[in-house]
Amino acid sequence: MKINYSWYKVVYPEMNDFFIGEVYGSNDSVIGKTVKISASNIKDVKQRFGYKLQFRITGVRDQNICVADIDSIMMMREWIGRLVRHNIRKMDVVVPISVEGKPFKIKYICIISKTNRRYSKLILDQIAKLTEEKVKGYKLKDLVMEILNGKLQIEIQKKLNKVYPIRNFEVRMFERVSTSKPASAQEGEVPQDAAGSESAAEKAESKPAQEVPQS
Repeated sequence: MKINYSWYKVVYPEMNDFFIGEVYGSNDSVIGKTVKISASNIKDVKQRFGYKLQFRITGVRDQNICVADIDSIMMMREWIGRLVRHNIRKMDVVVPISVEGKPFKIKYICIISKTNRRYSKLILDQIAKLTEEKVKGYKLKDLVMEILNGKLQIEIQKKLNKVYPIRNFEVRMFERVSTSKPASAQEGEVPQDAAGSESAAEKAESKPAQEVPQS
């Protein structure tokens, strides 16, 4: 049986069929494909253009139109490098959350002055607590816009500053996970010379509430 291949438009239904891009394939082969775009392509994003979004195709409509869902948000590497300065400490914090009943992870970059472990644990616990409080009841599309426009980061940083002065606080990655196994907030550190490259927390998850000492 001959399989018909053609170009498909990819849309995101939750944003009024926002046009993402095009893919080539058949009705079956396009399912699961991913498409990446810059956050600057979304007209409602006002401030942060250092992000890329990845969408995953979940179905096919009539007339060669695919529907997709948000798979992840990623901060561009050059932006990560801009956050790191000398004589600072860079914490990579991973917080598992549930959005619309589906498991996701938010990976933060928290920039602070050199401090002792006691404050690190307190900051980690506060980030997890504040994140869970903030995202509770959010629709996925609304949470995505909060991240892209920086509202989530700003609100959490303001509250963190009451615990310990935070120089910078950003979402490095927001991603869908394939399992709903119970997890807790995690934190790992990477050496300053690793800024701009894939972090240790991204290559392998840290143990809950543990730090990876800088070399």
